[in-house]
Amino acid sequence: FVCPELKTQDFSEYNAKLEELYTEVSYDGAFNGDNPDRLDALNFVRDQRLCASPTRMVQRYIAALFYFSTNGENWNPKDGLEDWLSPNHECDWGGLECTENQIIDEIGIDSSNLSGTIPFEICKLPLLEIVDLDDHKIG
Repeated sequence: FVCPELKTQDFSEYNAKLEELYTEVSYDGAFNGDNPDRLDALNFVRDQRLCASPTRMVQRYIAALFYFSTNGENWNPKDGLEDWLSPNHECDWGGLECTENQIIDEIGIDSSNLSGTIPFEICKLPLLEIVDLDDHKIG
């Protein structure tokens, strides 16, 4: 699996590059099995075999991590929330707003049964200015 944007020549190199990239975003040992949300987010991107710039790959990982950390499988499917984890660009997922350059600048999901925790990694979305998550059970 060749991915020019990540400078990988096969799937093994691609996997190693993803883990390296996402370890920088999360922390050393994030994918050792102790944190299933981070591992699920990594596997989501890995299984899609997305090939994009490192900036886009990080944004995709953080968006998926937000989904898994807030128990996305239990969200109320409204307002486009059913699009999360689809092959579509994450800027097309309901509740995410992006700049014209496809960079997430707002997360806004109200009354949709989010629970769990907000991952600290959302702070690494460089243009994120608004997080509006009214009426949820987030700890």
